[in-house]
Amino acid sequence: AGGLLAVGDVTVETDPDIVAVRKAKSSTTPVVKIFSATGSVRAHFKLPQQTPLAVATAPSQVIIASQINTLPVITAYTETGVAAWSLDRFDPTLMITDLGSSDSTLYVCVELNNRSIVYLIDITTQTITDQFRPFSKYAQTGCTVVTSDEHLIFGTTGGVTGRVRAFTALGEPLEPAFRPFGDDFTGAIDVQAMQWDTVEDGVVEDELLVSQASAGQAWVKVYNLTDEDTD
Repeated sequence: AGGLLAVGDVTVETDPDIVAVRKAKSSTTPVVKIFSATGSVRAHFKLPQQTPLAVATAPSQVIIASQINTLPVITAYTETGVAAWSLDRFDPTLMITDLGSSDSTLYVCVELNNRSIVYLIDITTQTITDQFRPFSKYAQTGCTVVTSDEHLIFGTTGGVTGRVRAFTALGEPLEPAFRPFGDDFTGAIDVQAMQWDTVEDGVVEDELLVSQASAGQAWVKVYNLTDEDTD
């Protein structure tokens, strides 16, 4: 049935949790499992009937974007599956394409009228505090997102030449969008930030990893946020 993944501090354990959400199909129930880095199950629970679209984490919360009766809904759950809060004040015609989070802000990628918009939501109050377009208003695509300590990174979800763009945590653009796989690639792009080669270069900073998520090949390119790819 496929699944969704996120990493964060959901349980009381001191090391990060890996959250896996099984997507539901006609004969399956959406299930959330929380693992340690070694694969041991720390918690699990079933979701009410829905179609999970994206997952993120906040302290002690698993945040899931879903379609429920064709409507977009975001719900935060505790590790035991208790709903902590829910947000459904969205245009019913939009599609949520990805979620990212910091300790206090949820970044919601949506596709509305074939255009990307990012909503910034205060996790404590569940209010939309700001919004912006990660790509040109003429780019007919959704977006994927990853957060690092200082940056938001967005990738396109297909339908246009694949692009990646970096912003500050407040949504201010840092660099023009670039095309990591050339002008002819129009599939989706996954993005991730991590300390990929710190052991080799001794520099403590996030590298940007980009991969072809559809209509492409199984490979990854590694960038820092201001220079050319390193692999």
